[in-house]
Amino acid sequence: MIGAYAIRHEAERKGWVPGLFDLEHLDHRDYLRNWGDVLLNAEAAVWRFADIPQSSLPERFFCRPAQDNKLWKAGPTTRSSFWRWQAQIRKLWDEPEAHSFIQPDTGTVIAPLREIAQEHRLWIVDGRVATSSLYKAETGSSTKTSAIPKCSRSRKRSLLIRGSRNESTCWMSAWGRTGSRT
Repeated sequence: MIGAYAIRHEAERKGWVPGLFDLEHLDHRDYLRNWGDVLLNAEAAVWRFADIPQSSLPERFFCRPAQDNKLWKAGPTTRSSFWRWQAQIRKLWDEPEAHSFIQPDTGTVIAPLREIAQEHRLWIVDGRVATSSLYKAETGSSTKTSAIPKCSRSRKRSLLIRGSRNESTCWMSAWGRTGSRT
């Protein structure tokens, strides 16, 4: 099943087989090992949530959970907003009655902001692009099927070679104003 990420709980509850394509077990570091410098946030730092040093944060940056678990909404933030939010989470850790899904060891990706004009999702089955959709564009979100932006033959070949031959793979590509970055 492919759909909203939150549907995974319903699929598990109903015992649907094969179920769904769940990415929660994957981590930004897994993507980096596999995709290297073609990963959109290849130069990102991954910190434990509790250990992010103030000195490492630029005034504005991109922040997301390292795992694909949607613990919080990924996106741009500011240093001051992040510190206020982190302080609120830390208070929850100290209260015996409270529970926070974000724990001190939760992996956190901190990356430079990038201008992204379009983000596409490509499904690769047996090494070939089976389908794709425009996920986000500058004007907002979309789930309409879209053509893959033109790229060089070698870039398409790289995209196909990096896809798994044994299972379905979701490939997310972001195209900025100055070219493509996967």
